[in-house]
Amino acid sequence: MSISRQDLKAILVFAIHLSKVDSDFSLQEKKMLKRYADTIGLQEEERAELVGLGGSLDQDADALSSNEAKELLLKTLCAVSFVDGNTTDDEVDFIQKVQLKLGIDYPLPVKADWGGFEEEVFTTLEEVCT
Repeated sequence: MSISRQDLKAILVFAIHLSKVDSDFSLQEKKMLKRYADTIGLQEEERAELVGLGGSLDQDADALSSNEAKELLLKTLCAVSFVDGNTTDDEVDFIQKVQLKLGIDYPLPVKADWGGFEEEVFTTLEEVCT
């Protein structure tokens, strides 16, 4: 699987942004983002660096190295949106804008099925990081 460490960090930046889009950074979202950071082995200084990034999401999207990384990004965003049980219109709009920016034809299932992405995301992360 061709997903780089830089891809994983960029995906986390997108996920952090998504979790704040609806102005409700829930405990469930924070726990999932922490689990993501822990799974990819992010060190404290890297975490601080990511939190402080004010970079362009457009540039981050363009920098993803493969279609696998782009698909993981979309699945991660759907999982983060779903994890608190309240997928908002703002979150869906953000995910759709990212999908258009990525320019990949990855059909997203209906929102009710987004909960299945969490397990898939972490299975992929474990494969990539081992």
